[in-house]
Amino acid sequence: MRLAIVAVLSILTSVSSAAPVSIDEDLPAVSRETLSINTVRRGDLVRRLEAYGATRRTDASVEAVLNVPAELVQDMMVGQPALLGVARRLHRGRVSRIQPAGTDYLVSVAMDRATGTLDSDEPVAASIQAEELNDVLMVRAIPSLAPGSTVSWFKLDSNADYATRVTVRIGKTGLRQAEIFSGLAEGDRVITMGINLPESVSRVRLR
Repeated sequence: MRLAIVAVLSILTSVSSAAPVSIDEDLPAVSRETLSINTVRRGDLVRRLEAYGATRRTDASVEAVLNVPAELVQDMMVGQPALLGVARRLHRGRVSRIQPAGTDYLVSVAMDRATGTLDSDEPVAASIQAEELNDVLMVRAIPSLAPGSTVSWFKLDSNADYATRVTVRIGKTGLRQAEIFSGLAEGDRVITMGINLPESVSRVRLR
C-alpha cells in the first residue's frame, strides 16, 4: 500500500514540474509577409474625388468638363480646388459649374492660368479637393473601404507577436487615408489586409 502511494505521489510531482503548455501556441499562425500592417497616426486628411472628362474651349479660355456619377457629385461644390492632368501637364483650377446630365452630372472646372496651347477634346484626369479634416486619427486607406463602414481588423499586441480582433468604425475616407472614428488609438498597429479567417477567430499568432 505504501509503495502504491509513493508511486502516485511520484507521478503527480512529475506532472506538476513539467513545463506549462502555452495556450497561445495553439492559436492560428499567420505569416507577416502576407500582411498589410499600418500604424494609426494623427494628422490632416484631405478628401479628394477622382473624375475624368475632356477640355472645352470657351470664348475666353479652356475649361475642363468632367463626367461625374451622382454618388460623387454630392460632395462637390462650386469653388473647390482641382488638379487637372491634361496633355501630360498638371493644371490647377476650381469647380465653376455643376449641371445634371441624365443620371450623371457635368462638372466644369475653370483653369487658374491661361491655357492658349490647349485645344478642345483633350482628355482630362481630375482630382478635386472635396474636404480637409484637421487633427484626426487615420490609417492608410485600403481599396473599397467605404466611409461610415464598420470593419473587423486585428490589432497587434505590444510585443507584436500576437494580434487580437477589434471592431473599427471608419469615418471619412480619402484616396490614401481613412479616418478612424472609433476602435483604435494613436500609435496602435493594425492588420488591415492579409487575414482571411472566420469571425469566430479572435486572436492570432504572427510568425
